[in-house]
Amino acid sequence: MASFYFSGMPALDLSSSARALSRSQITNPSTNSEVRSQRRNPADILSLLLLVGGDVIQQAIGQLSGDPYLPTPVVFSLGWVAYTFKALLLAAGDNRLLPAPDLESIIIDVSHGHMRQNQSWVLGPILRDYEIFWMPGAVRAELDSVLVRSNSPQAGLCVAVFKADPKRIAGRPAKDLLWASGYAVAVLQLVITAIPWIIWSAWEIFVITATVRR
Repeated sequence: MASFYFSGMPALDLSSSARALSRSQITNPSTNSEVRSQRRNPADILSLLLLVGGDVIQQAIGQLSGDPYLPTPVVFSLGWVAYTFKALLLAAGDNRLLPAPDLESIIIDVSHGHMRQNQSWVLGPILRDYEIFWMPGAVRAELDSVLVRSNSPQAGLCVAVFKADPKRIAGRPAKDLLWASGYAVAVLQLVITAIPWIIWSAWEIFVITATVRR
């Protein structure tokens, strides 16, 4: 029997420790047992569903909805309950389903010269992302030349005139690369989460990923 003794400590019996460890083998719980435990005490699932609040869902729906054929890819969470009550209150109150815009801007009617503060949430993200994402190349080149001529980091006034495309339907978003990337990322997530299911039969990762997307 192998044993070791250190000064001031009792002898350690390695063979008995090995036998005790073999009797108390550590086994990972199966997927079915984890699902049954979450049914009885859904603490982990509830904490996961509370990550996304009603405000995030409200703005995601307002920014992504509009296509009559494809669903809006918004994550499922308990925030949908808060969003439902909030939408009902807004519809019965001031009849505004979206909050105030997060970017202050001014709307000027060039025909009459009437000026007012922007209250449309839809125009907020459009103006906010203008210089970063969708400013046309010709406008950016002209703006850079104005900055070079004025020798200043800011231009006094740079006006870009846009015309609405008569071929587009009002209220229906355009299907560009950013729009398609949402569905591409969703499919990629499902493919990645299917790997543990195929290799280790851990299907709960795939099910959770598929059910929280809608």
